Amino acid sequence: WLLLPWVTSVDDIGMAKRGLKIVPSDEMKYVKTEVKRLASEIQLRRKELNFTQESLAERLEVSVGTIKTIEQGIRMPSIPMLIRLSKALKFEIRFSKK
Repeated sequence: WLLLPWVTSVDDIGMAKRGLKIVPSDEMKYVKTEVKRLASEIQLRRKELNFTQESLAERLEVSVGTIKTIEQGIRMPSIPMLIRLSKALKFEIRFSKK
């Protein structure tokens, strides 16, 4: 299971292109931490299933660069991409309130 806290947007890590509002500065550290945690969880699950970044990219019909930037926490996946990742990597997405 992959637990995701309810967060707003991440303007300074590549999310501005999606038209999301800027995260208040007092929340930015928390959001960045959660993006990194999500990235680590995706990478760990990919490795558990013995997928390479290339094979996962091919399965999702995206570039290897997309997978790399998601796993490095440089890019936050969109909701549709997160759903596709969860299907490909066989994990469940759960949201929790904090």
